[in-house]
Amino acid sequence: KLGDLSTGIEQLQASERNYSIYPNPAQSQLTIEFVKGMTQDFTILNTMGQIQAAPIVSRTTKAISLNVSDWPNGLYFINSSIGTTKFLITR
Repeated sequence: KLGDLSTGIEQLQASERNYSIYPNPAQSQLTIEFVKGMTQDFTILNTMGQIQAAPIVSRTTKAISLNVSDWPNGLYFINSSIGTTKFLITR
């Protein structure tokens, strides 16, 4: 079991986001579900600050699924215009 990881980055609480992510930790697929009618620009970064993905999201997008099966295990960050959320990939 992984303990609390200190990254120095303030993480958004679920109630502050206009999206939810699951499962967390992810193994092969990560789903990001959006609040209806919300537009969200975001990037997914690894711990080195490299962009892993930058999906395009429109007002009509309800959810996106990302294949993360070829991403290395570790901590990742979803950076959005309202803040940052962390998630893990473990296998």
